[in-house]
This record gives sequence, structure tokens and C-alpha cells, in this order.
Amino acid sequence: MFNFVREIDELVYFLTAFLAFFGFLVAASFIGAELHSGGVVNLLLWRPNRTAVLGAKLGVALAFVLVASLAFSAIYVGTFYGLAASVGWVGNVDAPTFWSDLVLLCLRGIGLALIVSAVGFAIATIGRHTAAALGVLIGYIIVWELGARLIVETLNIDNNTSRDQWFLVSHVIAWISGPGNRYSLTTFANSAMTFAVILAGLTALAFTTFRRRDITT
Repeated sequence: MFNFVREIDELVYFLTAFLAFFGFLVAASFIGAELHSGGVVNLLLWRPNRTAVLGAKLGVALAFVLVASLAFSAIYVGTFYGLAASVGWVGNVDAPTFWSDLVLLCLRGIGLALIVSAVGFAIATIGRHTAAALGVLIGYIIVWELGARLIVETLNIDNNTSRDQWFLVSHVIAWISGPGNRYSLTTFANSAMTFAVILAGLTALAFTTFRRRDITT
């Protein structure tokens, strides 16, 4: 029988993965389509400020992902609560920190979705096409998260503590687990710092590239 209190955390983990992938596709497709179709060029004709234009595009993409994620998260959790109340078991939702912990878990998931969305936007801007972002994502997962991790673990290279730092999946797990939990050897603080560095670097590169190159060809 479905138990809401016992199983909702794992369901939110799945929700987080969905929102992250959704945000990545939306943000990358949004700017990729604009660059590929010439929409950005037309916009620059009456507002020739590339930084402002790209910043506005990024803001719109992130705002859409944020609103969609908040709405879908509320519907998602509410649906499972309704199912538990009608055909399952809700459990002890009156525990002092249950709802606050669940809300924070959902917010961390939405935060991760926004980070991934911004990364997808930046890569698509640099590559001038949605396919560039998808190619980088697939290549990273296959070559590094699967291939490199398999080689490192097979050869038993380095210890687990330092090895975890080099794989983003470990940071994602630590981020979702939160500051008070450790299901990974990577800490929440390390994950936040890693995401900040990656996001800042890719965003700066995207804006620099966009300002300097010819976008009419």
C-alpha cells in the first residue's frame, strides 16, 4: 500500500530529475531556436545591446522554468497526497518538520532545475544551436559519468572521497540531500560551490561569445 510520508521523498527525487531535464531542454531550445532562426538579429535591430538582449532571454527562460516547476511540483505532491488519502496511507504528516523538510526538498529540486536550465542556455548560446547543448549533455554522461567512473572504479584509482568530487552526479546527490544529510561523500557546501563555479564560468563565456561574434551568419 502506498505510504505518502514514507515514499514521497523518493518520488520528489524523480520529480527533480524530470524538472532538471525539462529546464535544460526548454532553455537550450529557447535560445537555440532564436539564434538559428535569426530572431535575435531582428531584436538587435531596434535594441543593439547584446548583453541586455541575452540577459533578458536568459531571464525569460529561467522565469518560465521557475513558474512551471513550482506549479508542477505543487500538482505532483498534491496528486500523490490525494492518492494516499483515497487508496493508500498518508502517514504521520503532523510531525514537526515533515512539511518544512518536504518543501525544502522540493525547493532544492527546483533550484537544481534552474541551475541546469542556465547551463543548457549557456551551452546552446556558445554552440549557437540546441543540438550543441544536447550533444554536450549526452557526451558528458556517456564519456565521463559512465565511462570515466567505470574506469576509475575498475582500476581502484584514488580514494572515494576525492574521486566523488570529480563527478557531477555526486554533487547532485549531495545537493538534493541537503545540508543536514550525507548520502554522498560530497558535501552540500562543496556541491553549491561547484555549481556556482560551473554556472558562472559558462554564463560568462556565453555572454562574451555572444558579444564578440558575428551572429548574422
